[in-house]
Amino acid sequence: MAVGSSVKSLAVGQRIGMGFQHSACLSCHSCTHGYEQCCPKRKLLRHVDGGFASHVVWDSRFCFPIPEGLESRVASPLLCAGATVYSALVNNGLAPGSRVGIIGIGGLGHLALQFSAVRRRCACACVCKHVGMRR
Repeated sequence: MAVGSSVKSLAVGQRIGMGFQHSACLSCHSCTHGYEQCCPKRKLLRHVDGGFASHVVWDSRFCFPIPEGLESRVASPLLCAGATVYSALVNNGLAPGSRVGIIGIGGLGHLALQFSAVRRRCACACVCKHVGMRR
């Protein structure tokens, strides 16, 4: 294993997480305005070989150190579903005390509920058709 010579934020052997996006140009209009996912030169997991291999080559700017106390099984949902809902909430001005509507309490919805109600103390209205989840 190795880390590129210009990579300063990561070290060999460090436990990291990676999202679905592999890289972006970081200089186009989308990238410079915080929307790297819209970059016309972005690379996604499907564009690289070995996403589920023991080793991959990844742009370090799209790798995230996982804190020692956070188990991998707890961290992994935050890298995809968590990033999806967190970005939507933050980009739409979620502030403490906001009102949030969540449709479905599945993979994405349960994280949206946690980010909104627990972390930001927002008032949440949730819609779910699964009888076992109703209160």
